[in-house]
Amino acid sequence: MAKSRDGNFIPPKGKPSGNNREENADFREDLRETDADLSNVHVMHPNRNVSKGEEETLADQQPEYITYKQQSDTLQQSQEAARVEPFGQVFSREDLLQLARHQSPRSVSIYMPTHRSGVAVNELQDMVLFKNALQQVEQELQEKGLPANEISSLLAGGFDLAKDEQFWHSQQDGLAVFIAPGVTRYMQLPYPVGSLVYVQETFYVSPLLGLLQGRERFYLLALSKSKATLYEGDGWGMHEVPVPEMPHGIDDVVHFEEKDDQKLFRTGGRGAGEGANYHGIGAGKPDEKENISMYMDEVDETLWAKRLSVENVPLLLAGVDYLIPIFKQRSRYRHIHDGHLSGNFERENAGTMFEKARPLMQPHFEQSFNQALERYHNNRATGLTSSSPEDVIPACYYARVEIVFVRKDCLLWGTFDEQNNRLMLSEERQNDDACMLNAAVSKALQTGATVFATEAEYMPDGAMIAALMRY
Repeated sequence: MAKSRDGNFIPPKGKPSGNNREENADFREDLRETDADLSNVHVMHPNRNVSKGEEETLADQQPEYITYKQQSDTLQQSQEAARVEPFGQVFSREDLLQLARHQSPRSVSIYMPTHRSGVAVNELQDMVLFKNALQQVEQELQEKGLPANEISSLLAGGFDLAKDEQFWHSQQDGLAVFIAPGVTRYMQLPYPVGSLVYVQETFYVSPLLGLLQGRERFYLLALSKSKATLYEGDGWGMHEVPVPEMPHGIDDVVHFEEKDDQKLFRTGGRGAGEGANYHGIGAGKPDEKENISMYMDEVDETLWAKRLSVENVPLLLAGVDYLIPIFKQRSRYRHIHDGHLSGNFERENAGTMFEKARPLMQPHFEQSFNQALERYHNNRATGLTSSSPEDVIPACYYARVEIVFVRKDCLLWGTFDEQNNRLMLSEERQNDDACMLNAAVSKALQTGATVFATEAEYMPDGAMIAALMRY
């Protein structure tokens, strides 16, 4: 080694100390690629000698050591899992199919009843129930041997949801939450469901079938002399349909005006007609019934032009009794419901109106189910029906079913070897068991079958599952 003029040794020229400069350069590139926050991670200077004469790397000496790239990936996965997203306001068949197709070794489904108001909401009882469900999931995942850090990452979104008090103060009647790596989604349900924690390779989707049932649409028209309001609904709710051209009561259609020193009454207003018509008083001002008839004509003409001319769903009328027959007589719409809601509904909101309308419309909501059930019974003699799980479950896997009925809140544990067509059912859940009813429902949905969930009293032969076969 060379010496300086002062007699000090001069280090040889060449690369900075450390024999892994290129490796560190790759690491820096990895670090720039990640968006994860690594502020709490100690990063060594790239020119520092990390070898110190040692031939073994830290990863070789300590198998549990996590590289920077691995740590950033873990943090990024945790952030992805923590993103909690609701399903859309209208839950579609495609949404259900997406859940039914999902497969992952760590798939969590949580169902629970919730409350819209009352003591349970004030005391956050639903929040407590959900936290208990998450703790149950933790325990099951630990028993399956999943490391603690992966469990925390997987359930991060769920625990974030559990801390959101505003969320728990705005519930409906039930809640479904689905968790998997990178997936945390929920659906608030308009009907109650039983409490269930399901940790499997697929999501548990059977309780969501109700969202696709009762989807038959209807309209409700609330009539009074001062306003007419149109609503649209189905089996799970109703909302107001804005019709800007709708006349604002009788006075918007028929009223007196002065014109050229003559007293005239005007017909026509904000509706979809061609404008106002003026008439001399002649035999005098039209009587109340004539006024109402003119008003109903304008309401009907507006609805026909803006909405009903292309519809064929039921229209339920609501109003004081003497208005209903006048509108029915004047209306050109041919799908007016035979019944009606009697009373003054000017100050009622859509939710209250729906609760009043639902009993009258229930047969309409059940129409598809009743028609499917009738087809099942009509085909009993053909050999195309079965209420035996041993027949129906494999048929669902092999796309043989056209219509499936499954009992609500019912679990049937077992396994199915699709390759060898071997179904094994268990009286009690075994380690590898899944709910075979849910598996059959998922497969049936994916092969285009129509699936109904119903109470035991409406099931064919009181069975857990039944089907009308395609062949």
